[in-house]
Amino acid sequence: FIIPLTLSKEQFKKIEHIVDYIDNNFKSPITLENICTAAEYNKYTICHTFKAVTGSTIFDYINFLRVRYAVEKLMDPKNSILDIAIECGFSSATYFNRVFKNYFGCSPSVYRKLLPKKQKA
Repeated sequence: FIIPLTLSKEQFKKIEHIVDYIDNNFKSPITLENICTAAEYNKYTICHTFKAVTGSTIFDYINFLRVRYAVEKLMDPKNSILDIAIECGFSSATYFNRVFKNYFGCSPSVYRKLLPKKQKA
């Protein structure tokens, strides 16, 4: 992260706490209320401060982590797209497909087909 000069030590610690909370819980359903409770912040302040510091919204960051994790899971053809979506914390395969396509320009199933085939030993 690039830290703005106007960010106080207390604000930085709260943002750091938010990021830690999200990093440890992104595979579970996360609400803004959960994050506010964990960080002891109100909704407006948490969203405004997070975006000012990171350049992205809290939910963009959560979706980034989820999609990054999904890419790892897609490498195993035994994992179904629905199972991956649920394991990564998405509420549905439809929402997972939409978010994934925003990042990669294709659906998870198309992405999986583009992955190199594993070599047999």
